[in-house]
Amino acid sequence: MRGPISAGNIIAANGINSPIAVVLTAVLIVGILVMTLVTLSRMARRK
Repeated sequence: MRGPISAGNIIAANGINSPIAVVLTAVLIVGILVMTLVTLSRMARRK
């Protein structure tokens, strides 16, 4: 497996039902949500 390790590659390697893949996917989704909320709050403060 070359290049950066992405959640998609890990899920494909371990199978969709793998607990590790589920946890990594959840962390990824939460991380994206947090980044979105932070960005929105910063934009709201500037106005």
